[in-house]
Amino acid sequence: MKQTETTDNPYLRDPDVRLMLRAKDGDQTAFTRLVSGYQDRLVGVFSHVLGSKESAEDLTQDVFLRVYRARHGYEPTAKFSTWLFRIANNAAKNRLRQQGVRKEVELPVQDSAPGLPQVGGSPLAESLLASSLLLGGVQLLSIGIVGQYLGRLLLGANGKPQ
Repeated sequence: MKQTETTDNPYLRDPDVRLMLRAKDGDQTAFTRLVSGYQDRLVGVFSHVLGSKESAEDLTQDVFLRVYRARHGYEPTAKFSTWLFRIANNAAKNRLRQQGVRKEVELPVQDSAPGLPQVGGSPLAESLLASSLLLGGVQLLSIGIVGQYLGRLLLGANGKPQ
């Protein structure tokens, strides 16, 4: 047993932590078991987030490649699944950010409020567009236009709070 395994670390009871520690020591079978145990879950989550099974499979492969490369620095300070899903979450955020940079969205402009996107008056459409604006999904609008648009959402068309 290694020094890490002889301490009273509660995470060492997690069988996946023990597999990762074996993978850290070079046990390829242990790493393969971790991949087999988590790949379907990651593909499922990523498919939902990315909207494409192919993209989800690619990202899952990237996550396990990151795990493999980081195995030598692994320390069991949490359950293995917590560590893995933190890596997966960061990878998904990076992928979505990269996709967002490449996307260009052209929005029609209302005549009555120059510079504000036309969303058809639907509260859901307005909420979605506002979320997109806040999260940087539409990067071609200036801060002033975003502020005007959010002000209109908060005050309503008649200028009174909704």
